[in-house]
Amino acid sequence: MKNICIIVSALILCSGCVSNRDKKISTTNKNSLQDRMVESWYPVLFNKYNQNKIDKIINSIKNGKVKRITISYDNNVILAEQIKKGIQKELNFAILMKYMKTKNAERVKYDHDRVVVTIYR
Repeated sequence: MKNICIIVSALILCSGCVSNRDKKISTTNKNSLQDRMVESWYPVLFNKYNQNKIDKIINSIKNGKVKRITISYDNNVILAEQIKKGIQKELNFAILMKYMKTKNAERVKYDHDRVVVTIYR
């Protein structure tokens, strides 16, 4: 679990680097950069329903900062559906649901009830 946290933290930091670089580029160069830029993403982790996190996701969608969303789950399909409905009650935004069966290994233990919302920009 510790390794997973380190990897997720590193990925979050990397996705932040891309957005900070965009802010420094003038508007004339921005369009050509966006044509060449690789899509970035970040995870939002849910162990229970959290309206504050849902509201932040909705605001990001309304501000045009979200291209697509994937909700990944293992055991907790109920929470995954609640999150999807929470977002879609405000907006008509397509959300991909993805069942991800994870198996514990000797060195890696998963939280099988956690739901991961992946935001793609």
